[in-house]
Amino acid sequence: MGILALVNARLCHHGALLPPQSVFVDTSTGLILSHPATSDFETLDLHDRILAPAFLELQTNGCVGAHFTNYSSDDEYLKNLEKVSRWMVKRGVGGWWATVPTVDKDLYKKASLAVSISFIGEMVGDETWKRK
Repeated sequence: MGILALVNARLCHHGALLPPQSVFVDTSTGLILSHPATSDFETLDLHDRILAPAFLELQTNGCVGAHFTNYSSDDEYLKNLEKVSRWMVKRGVGGWWATVPTVDKDLYKKASLAVSISFIGEMVGDETWKRK
């Protein structure tokens, strides 16, 4: 059994954000352990990020007025990705995949580049989502 220690994790309990603490996960089952039986575990420092369950949205052609086949400029496309990201994260979605339906190959290249450089947390500007 492998154990992953998530250290400096912020948890929400009854609506209150708790001080940073450690959470131990059995990597073979995915279960959270109250007290690991061993001190031999891998450690991942979350640097005071919030640890919370979230949904993954696997196919999004667009929403909230944005459609990923509509491309006028890089700036406009990125604004739409940000708009969708803000909408998604408010609904418990921690990650999502922008789907670019069948389009002209030039549009696909532009759209896929814009999608590849975006990350939901960086879009919404929330430190709890950003990668280090």
